[in-house]
Amino acid sequence: MSLMLPRGSSAPGPLETTDEHSVRRQPEKFGKVAKDIRKNTDDMPVVYVVDDDEMVRKSLYRVFRSAGFEVHCFGSALEFLENYRPCGDACLILDLRMPGIGGLELQERLAQLGISIPIILYTGNADVPVAVRAMKAGAFNVIEKPFSDDLLIEQVRLAIAQERSRRRRSAPVLAARQALAALTDREREVAELLADGLSARQIGERLAISPRTVETHRERILDKARVGSTEELAKLLAVADLFDETPDSP
Repeated sequence: MSLMLPRGSSAPGPLETTDEHSVRRQPEKFGKVAKDIRKNTDDMPVVYVVDDDEMVRKSLYRVFRSAGFEVHCFGSALEFLENYRPCGDACLILDLRMPGIGGLELQERLAQLGISIPIILYTGNADVPVAVRAMKAGAFNVIEKPFSDDLLIEQVRLAIAQERSRRRRSAPVLAARQALAALTDREREVAELLADGLSARQIGERLAISPRTVETHRERILDKARVGSTEELAKLLAVADLFDETPDSP
């Protein structure tokens, strides 16, 4: 499969490829690239490119390196899965149709693995049902090729910004759920009743336990959740319930 490269683009030389297997096979040839990959890993947003066409990988490498991204290219979905390591700001760009595991299948595989990364797919065929399926599965966008460098760069930046915002919003929820994770089922039950404003006597009657036992549970709950009062516990429970589904880890 080939991608219609933007006018004026040319494939970079061999030193600009980021194929990790190539780096390992020919360290003296790709040493500069290997060093470049390691440098600024924490400072640069990362773009992962998955395409079976080597010319496409080289072209997209040059495009995104010039735009200030760290770039890692892979010739297949399987190669990406074997080498992917979670990082900070990142975006995955992949061809919708590839031999073996295609772009849509890779997207679904990542979801099954619990890996959260913004995904942009591109395709040479205007396959509306497949594009809709990809968007429903969480893809940031599906772009029909040929497309311009500027469009793709813009989409990647938007995808990374949206994911960064999502992580900021979900951080308090994750922290609240982690604080409550140590509670036993009984303690969680007592905690929710306390948050509803019930007294120790009322909770005891509902759960068929003594008010003293309720107070013991309350003390353990506050200690485990690291809060100082029932009011703070109620706020923690409210934050933990903000989303129906557990947000992905940042």
